[in-house]
Amino acid sequence: MKKIIIAVCDDFTKEIITHCAKAAMPSLQIVDGSNDTDIIYHLKSAEDDVVIFDKYFLSYVLRFKMTALRVYNSKLRIIFVEQGDCSRFFGLRVYDLKADGFICNIRNKKEFVNKLRNIFSGEKIFPEEVLDSLDSNEHLRFRKYCSEITEMELEIGMYLGEGKSIKQISGLVSASEGAVGIHISRLKKKIGFESMKDFSVLNKQLEKINLRSWSC
Repeated sequence: MKKIIIAVCDDFTKEIITHCAKAAMPSLQIVDGSNDTDIIYHLKSAEDDVVIFDKYFLSYVLRFKMTALRVYNSKLRIIFVEQGDCSRFFGLRVYDLKADGFICNIRNKKEFVNKLRNIFSGEKIFPEEVLDSLDSNEHLRFRKYCSEITEMELEIGMYLGEGKSIKQISGLVSASEGAVGIHISRLKKKIGFESMKDFSVLNKQLEKINLRSWSC
């Protein structure tokens, strides 16, 4: 392994990850992946690297971008993190996409460092809530909450990020308010929803993405 690419939406999360990544593997180069160009540049220059994302950096289309990342670097290890408690359905979603880990409560730096070391050593690390759901086949029973985001959910999520109400969205997408509400409920679980601000963050991230640069 040669480098760790950190790609997150806010400076506080970046600070935690940088500190813990240095503690976990001090010999590795740590680089900033704040945009598409930087990430792809670093992926093309070496193999067997690690990229660490927060929940929202890749916006709504995780599968598309994770596939592209692995085309650029077949040995890449992809880790997702969040500051708070486990967003179980988001964890199931990235597990299904073959991420190498999903680490929650990263403010517990000692535990975060240990989990990073385990992943760097080749283990896959996911929260107990995610593993329990897999053991009980909950991910199959509730597939609609942890599958990839649909076109309708993406459209609704973007309108929510603009501050539009359910009534307004209903007219814009030609669906009943009840149907829009169901889509929002599913979407919240898929993204690991914490507050309505999440949708504006996802919109901003989507605006930053150069889709052509991720093309396979």
